[in-house]
Amino acid sequence: GRIAMRHAEKYNLLPKEQYGSQKRHRSITCLLNKVLICDISRQLCLPLALTSNDAVKCYDYMIHNATSLSIQAAGIPHQPITAMFAVLQNAQHYVLTAFGKSKQSYGGRKRQLKNELPLMGVGQGNGSGLAAYTFLSAILIKVLASLGYGVVFTTALSLTTFNTVCSMFVDDCDLWQSATDVNEKGEDVVEKMQEALGTWEGCLTASGGALSPSKSFWCLIDYRWTGDKWVYRTKEEMPANIQMHDEQGSLQTLQRHEPTQPEKTLGMLTTPETEQIRVGQIPHLQEKVKEFTLVASALGWRPFWSWSRPFFGDLGGRGQLLPFPRPKVTKIL
Repeated sequence: GRIAMRHAEKYNLLPKEQYGSQKRHRSITCLLNKVLICDISRQLCLPLALTSNDAVKCYDYMIHNATSLSIQAAGIPHQPITAMFAVLQNAQHYVLTAFGKSKQSYGGRKRQLKNELPLMGVGQGNGSGLAAYTFLSAILIKVLASLGYGVVFTTALSLTTFNTVCSMFVDDCDLWQSATDVNEKGEDVVEKMQEALGTWEGCLTASGGALSPSKSFWCLIDYRWTGDKWVYRTKEEMPANIQMHDEQGSLQTLQRHEPTQPEKTLGMLTTPETEQIRVGQIPHLQEKVKEFTLVASALGWRPFWSWSRPFFGDLGGRGQLLPFPRPKVTKIL
């Protein structure tokens, strides 16, 4: 797994949209770029649709054929890949508890004797699991990019054209779809967003995965002029629905959020409205400060760095996402 990832990073084989499982990539960077995309949409008054979706049991559902081909597409020889999947397909699994190993087992030769297909997935704890899913998701992202889905912005200062399909950290993915120009309305983006989600869902299904509608939501962003300022259009002004299939194949309507409604993704509350992010972070950070103070009082400040590092890491990450002015820092502390 590590050799394959070093090879992919050296030759730039992984899409920029996949932030997980790579060196010098963090979830806070993914969140920051999500906020910046929404900021650019607001500055340009360009309609934008966002669908946040979560894959179900991504490591357990990976079809070996599709995973093998995606790894080989990065230039990895098939021999070690075939050897790994041969071991996984012939493995016999037992349940191990404090009372010993179970007498019954599943998988392995028993399935072959019954003429059943081998178990799929790369298994939890597999050292190559992260790399395998990264290569598989990279192919899925490239499929969407080749079909023209995603957002396209032209920066104001350098006039550089920027495009991206999604913001993905391991199996958490936010699909983006923007209008082609500012003259389009938010309603015009919905159909393209539904097509992009259907394509993403189809690619996941073909590779063995599935989406969870209960852990997914979407947001439609558009603007209207009130006479003195731009404001977000509400759900009542833009009625629309987005649907996806669950694990059983039933079509489910996703919950839709207003652009000002915060939602916790990758451990932090984010929303297209920048000020609402600050408002949403303050209660969480105040609770963290209380926990920090109680622990510091109990331990007498002796093993300071051993237990304070997670606190400062969380505080620094949220500050990187959106710096707080001094009065709000004082309020938090």
